[in-house]
Amino acid sequence: MSVNLQTDPLQEKRHEAIPGLIHKYENRVLCHLTYFCPSNCDFCFRKNLYEKTKKRASDQEIVSYIKNNPKIKEFIFSGGEPLVKTGELKDLAVNLSKLENIKIFRIHSRHPVTFPKNINFRDLETAIKETTQPWYFVIHVNSITELNNPETIKAILKLKKMGFILLSHTVFLKGINDTVKKLEKLFNKLVELGVKPYYIFHCDSMKHTQKFIIPIKKEVEIMTNLRKTLTGIAYPLHVIDSDSGEGKIPVPTEFWQCSLNSYQDFSSKENKI
Repeated sequence: MSVNLQTDPLQEKRHEAIPGLIHKYENRVLCHLTYFCPSNCDFCFRKNLYEKTKKRASDQEIVSYIKNNPKIKEFIFSGGEPLVKTGELKDLAVNLSKLENIKIFRIHSRHPVTFPKNINFRDLETAIKETTQPWYFVIHVNSITELNNPETIKAILKLKKMGFILLSHTVFLKGINDTVKKLEKLFNKLVELGVKPYYIFHCDSMKHTQKFIIPIKKEVEIMTNLRKTLTGIAYPLHVIDSDSGEGKIPVPTEFWQCSLNSYQDFSSKENKI
């Protein structure tokens, strides 16, 4: 990623339609259900982005906004950590499910890895039962060691049994998952548990994340070798979140001859790496 250090690498504040509701893409919105996160991961791009005391818009305001924007089809619960507010998640989902345009719900969470015993499964089960839309649950997991906790495995299997379609997010982190062997173990274990590896991200370039950033060429080498050994369902999409905030740009493997010094985002703007 570029040397330019950003405080808001995904340009979320620019796309905040109402407090806590990010409308960057026409057909979906992301809701900061809460700004509190007990994990407080060092590599998180939102770590210093929002004041912890900030309040999101009310359920009524969110429902009204989405009702007035009928092209929105997908609603993403994020944070902070959305699973510290499962009661609010359930109530908002039930209200949103009544809107004709909402077709998909999604939860992004690290709780199954960091605090699996604290998950309120009853609220989540109620949310699924009282809505008709499919529910996708994206677990943020970065290494095989995070799956060594029996409580984490138990939580993942329970979410699957409840009816969630399970996916995973991973961030490339220096010294943690920057080898073929480590990621091969992680992605194979995830698919064995019924979790589809969804994205693996190049770490966002912020002041507090520099110690984690891996050269993009090394990431490409790793992903190229993983493609040779992993089954297709275990292989995630390697992406860079563009500095311009345009979205997630797929990174090519070494099977293609191309420059890794820059890329174009969705608006054709050149971004340096």
